[in-house]
Amino acid sequence: MTPIIDLRVGNTLYRNITFDTGSGDLLSLGRAGNSNYNKDSVAYKAYGILSAGLFGSIIDTTESQFLDLYLDSVPYRCPIEFESAKDARLLGMSFFKHFRIYMDWSEGLMHFLPHDTLDFAEGKTYPTSPFIKGEAIIVGQINNLTARQKLNISLGDTIQAINDSSVFPATTETYCEVLQLFKSNDQLLLTIRNKGEVLVRRQDLFFSLDLVEGL
Repeated sequence: MTPIIDLRVGNTLYRNITFDTGSGDLLSLGRAGNSNYNKDSVAYKAYGILSAGLFGSIIDTTESQFLDLYLDSVPYRCPIEFESAKDARLLGMSFFKHFRIYMDWSEGLMHFLPHDTLDFAEGKTYPTSPFIKGEAIIVGQINNLTARQKLNISLGDTIQAINDSSVFPATTETYCEVLQLFKSNDQLLLTIRNKGEVLVRRQDLFFSLDLVEGL
């Protein structure tokens, strides 16, 4: 059974949020008609295949801004993701890791006890993430760091090699190995078809960025 919870974010009470242990995100909401969304307060922006599920993937844009989220009437300042193409309401593992979680099934209640150190802005990411399409590992997502690092990569580019090791043609096993490389290294040398070598570095997710139009 998947728990469904209600959460107050800013001045809005969001109902039927999925307690999603399969998602790596914080809190993800739909952007359309959302009174909490403010384009001038966006701290991080990504475009592309943002998730891969059993029923396929879609191209989407997600924008994160910091808002107060209330748990047991206590406000926590954290980044909330607003998605453009769907009205997702998911609370994921990147949020859960900051708390000890207690479920009272008889009362239908859930309590979040924060750890001693709680920093939602911690963590780093690459300017891109990989995705498998047929026999190719492609650039599946790009974000603000792409412009910051002045990288010549675009959504859909084919990654032929990583650190001089070929990843084409790719299998599902190859893709799993590529994901581990992105997870365990702070920089990677990508060989992009028709573009040559591109060095990508992992950096902080949230800091002052000039957003790129069209991203």
